[in-house]
Amino acid sequence: MNSIFDHLPVAVLIKDSELRLERTNPVYRQWYGIDFASKIGESEILVGGVQADEEDIHYRQAQEREVLKTGEIRTREATHRFADGRDHSLKITKFPIFDDQGKAIRVGSVSIDMTQEVEARRALERHERLLRSLIDNLPVGITMTDSNEYYNLVNQTLRLVWVGPGRRDRQ
Repeated sequence: MNSIFDHLPVAVLIKDSELRLERTNPVYRQWYGIDFASKIGESEILVGGVQADEEDIHYRQAQEREVLKTGEIRTREATHRFADGRDHSLKITKFPIFDDQGKAIRVGSVSIDMTQEVEARRALERHERLLRSLIDNLPVGITMTDSNEYYNLVNQTLRLVWVGPGRRDRQ
């Protein structure tokens, strides 16, 4: 089990029922550049590192208490600054760890760095806006229909021909 914990390609930490740090994996320690061995037993405030602000700390603690109380998994997205000085987009999943009687006694956290995916999505959205602007400003009418012959795209030039200037098309 230790080998799995230490070699997961995501950041993992475990806290006790008082939200004190019990364990982190190497990825977590690398991301934040903090000596977590010296932080074992410390509270969330010290675990968060320099990127943690009061609002983020409060939200994390409330979410972890909810996981312990309900025994349900919670997921959120957040931006944290890593030791490399860059902000990273994370998908963070908090999950309960149960004792033999089924009571949640610890909370685990798995963080996945989604930065590349978020940046790719933003670049795609920028390119889509640019393409739409280009299509709308061409001096020729352009349409695109799906397999049922429903219009998916009508550019501004053709819209002006069909509807006329100063009139809004029906939606």
